[in-house]
Amino acid sequence: MTCAAATGINAGCDQEGGGSIVIDYMADAIAEGLTTEDKVTASARRLFRARIDLGFFDPPSLTPSLTNVPFSAICTDANLRASLSAARDGIVLLKNADFSPITGAATDGSGVESVLPITADKISRMRQARSKRSSQKVAGLHAHHNDGNSRQKRTTIDSSSAPFAFTVVGPTASATTWLKGNYDQPPAWGVISILEGLYHAACKLNDGAGMVGQIVGNADLRGGDASDTNFSVSATSLNDCVEQCNRDLNCNYFTFDQPTQLCYYLRDTKALTFVAPTEGVTSGSRAGLTVMQYGYSLANITSDALSLPTPQDERECSIRCLADPECLVFTFVSGILENSCYLRPSLSSSEENAYAVSGDSPKKCAANSGTGSILDVTHFVPYCLDSLFCTQTSAEGLAEAVAASDAIVVVGGLDMWMEAETVDRHTLDLPAPQSQMFDLIAANYSTNSGGNPIPSLAVFVHGGTFLFPASANPKNSSSSSSPTFRAVITAGYPSMMGGLALADIITGKVSPSGKVAASWYTSNEDLPYDLSHESFYPNASVVGGNGYTYRFFKPEVPAAQRFVVDFGFGLTYATFAYNGSVGAGPAMTVSIGQCQDAEVTFTVTRSDSVDSLENATEIAQMYIMPAPTIPYPHPLIRLTDFLQLRDMKVGEARDVAFKVDILFLTTVIDSNDLAVKPNIYTNITRRVFAGNYTLSVGPSLPTTQPTFDNAGGFYVNLVVTDTYDYDDCPVV
Repeated sequence: MTCAAATGINAGCDQEGGGSIVIDYMADAIAEGLTTEDKVTASARRLFRARIDLGFFDPPSLTPSLTNVPFSAICTDANLRASLSAARDGIVLLKNADFSPITGAATDGSGVESVLPITADKISRMRQARSKRSSQKVAGLHAHHNDGNSRQKRTTIDSSSAPFAFTVVGPTASATTWLKGNYDQPPAWGVISILEGLYHAACKLNDGAGMVGQIVGNADLRGGDASDTNFSVSATSLNDCVEQCNRDLNCNYFTFDQPTQLCYYLRDTKALTFVAPTEGVTSGSRAGLTVMQYGYSLANITSDALSLPTPQDERECSIRCLADPECLVFTFVSGILENSCYLRPSLSSSEENAYAVSGDSPKKCAANSGTGSILDVTHFVPYCLDSLFCTQTSAEGLAEAVAASDAIVVVGGLDMWMEAETVDRHTLDLPAPQSQMFDLIAANYSTNSGGNPIPSLAVFVHGGTFLFPASANPKNSSSSSSPTFRAVITAGYPSMMGGLALADIITGKVSPSGKVAASWYTSNEDLPYDLSHESFYPNASVVGGNGYTYRFFKPEVPAAQRFVVDFGFGLTYATFAYNGSVGAGPAMTVSIGQCQDAEVTFTVTRSDSVDSLENATEIAQMYIMPAPTIPYPHPLIRLTDFLQLRDMKVGEARDVAFKVDILFLTTVIDSNDLAVKPNIYTNITRRVFAGNYTLSVGPSLPTTQPTFDNAGGFYVNLVVTDTYDYDDCPVV
């Protein structure tokens, strides 16, 4: 530890990452001459300078943003829209196959049309292709009416009037807090699950339909959290209050006070109480939610069947009720070891239970702009009854759900039981039963009851990379013997607005623009055999010594075959053109001398004609491939610059300037001979070698090196005229 303390401080590591296990040895390191008091003092100065700059030592009156943050400043509409924007930006489309097999014919002569986004026009063409099948009853599609007691009865309607519907599969498709990953606090506002997001999106895809919330007459919800009580806006009527609540993400529930014409926004009813009925006061929920009653159970907990897998919170339980055509009331019970969710087709009892939360099925998607029959637009089948480990499975109801649907979305990935601090993964494989879930559904449930293929989407929520199931491997094409999902999406952990963001991308409200931030290996054999050999560079003498990351990995393998998904890859619905010639040679040549940076200027134009996609975002990237004559180990390629070009319209062009910092031209010359270099962490040489370097400018990592067929981009020949040491250059 003494050596570790000295090595860290000498390398400029100012602060230990929690605890003081290493720092406690600093005095011994100084005493043994491994470091000096001056280095420790310099480190302490840097740490306290940062704290001073942040205002930690200022009077509270001068730092209200640090010392006086009211609850009303958290989860505001602006905060939530920022969360939604970040989630949209982080979702990556990895595969988007041809749409024509679903309709039976190409749509026009303009080129291949992809299965995503799912739009009203595509739904119409899918329905036309499907209309040739014999008419039949579609299970799970019902009409609703209110019987005066907030209970909804349902009757089957004919399949010819069946709404567009998703089948959503996977144990975590309805999960809420799962989307946040870890190191978080549960937001009082709640988390929109993938199932909830797709329900809202499916409703919008049905012509004339609208989401509706619950209205409770003479009910006042303002008797709880005082910090929410004062958050109000003017409203001329109850309808005005409802519309404002639906538009503002900060509002989940509301109370409208007619005498004062104020509409009170409430984030949740968890801390609220039902005040005695008041004349002229009406409360309710935003579209798709229901007013929950805490401390009451509407289920027979001793005999009713549980909804599996175990829900994370009451919102997940209520959304499962929303997606279940037979559920009219629900009860969520929080337990010490495990939570419970009960979905009931009718009210059996009502009793006080301090651990229970209950409510009616959230009012749903209704025809005629929310005034007509209630439409069931999602069918939820967890398939795995326990967790993403999928040790217990059941396909009950899956065939019927797919037969009544126009698209299927299967959700899987990783969770905090598989990857987290102190929870290390020892394989890239997903749990085998989870992979089997994807493959089984692709093989057996990719067509509806008429035998027509339907859009099939595989969605993964995760932190680290993994090995895709064969059916969801983005590089695999579908065949009769090996069917695959037509679209593959990776969402990371998209947090509280993740379900809404994913639905926005699937239905084309926004175009995906995310890029993967890691290389996806093809097998476990690509991983280092022994982490004690932590060299970035390939080492043939070490088992598994393939090198790390896209910069160093397997230089002997053609670039297009190294990874399943390349670093920096991500598809979009729009098309972007980069200026520069496309052909057999570089688009331009740039020469630089000693200590000179280079600049590459170009124009990116949105070249598609998809007017329905008003805005689309592109991430332009530039990579450098070093000169092949460098006599020392060096990266094969590395990212040098990138820029997000947000919200580009059809035909819009933007000028971009990328800087080539000479630091990215350097090769680190190291030595293991400690007699020559007693401290390899501080005594290294960063050298720039003369030669011809190649710059690749475009939407992604070039798939072949150094040919010049980078789709949509161009190449630059960068000539470095001198060899010199980087540290001899003046500091700018």
